[in-house]
Amino acid sequence: MLKRDGYTCQQTGVPLIGGRDDPDAPIADHIREHKGDPVLFWDPNNLQAVSKQWHDSEKQKIERRRPASGRPEWMPRPAIPVTLVCGPAASGKSRYVALHAAPDDVVIDLDLIACRLAGHELRHDWDRIEWLGPALRKRNRMLADLAKARPGREAWLISTAADAAEREFWKRKLGAREVMLAEPTAVCLERAQRQGGRDMDRTRRAIEQWWAVFTS
Repeated sequence: MLKRDGYTCQQTGVPLIGGRDDPDAPIADHIREHKGDPVLFWDPNNLQAVSKQWHDSEKQKIERRRPASGRPEWMPRPAIPVTLVCGPAASGKSRYVALHAAPDDVVIDLDLIACRLAGHELRHDWDRIEWLGPALRKRNRMLADLAKARPGREAWLISTAADAAEREFWKRKLGAREVMLAEPTAVCLERAQRQGGRDMDRTRRAIEQWWAVFTS
């Protein structure tokens, strides 16, 4: 690919002559999002040579604007058992997983993923407009990686999943069992207040919206 592209960034024209961490280091960039599709992933016509500087700046801006699938049909079947833990905001999903997951288990939590990507310490303090797309893509990659997970571990997917159709999707795609923590609004709000670090108005709206669309 580098030879084909003349050792030149296909986006900026910069010569790709740098070392691994240099701005002009060569990066193999996927032109079309592969979404775990091995054909697209390895297709040389879907690869272009770009500079590390362009990839880490402009390409990341493009990725953040690109819509991400909340229900990826391309998702492969996991090689390990998966538990889907659902419920409204502050219903105790993370605590449930912390109490039941083994140390080597895989825990996939969209809130935690988004906070790490955004560089926030507070679990729920992230900009949904800017970071939802990248967080969903990261979550989907983590779920896809479960197809290669070693036996003896389990995976835990934390999701609000108020709609029964969404829960059925994950159970079908992942073979997951479901744990529903349908705590009343008052209980969730009291727990959120005790935890601290939350925007209580946004938390209340999220809980009320969950119950407005919940189907059993």
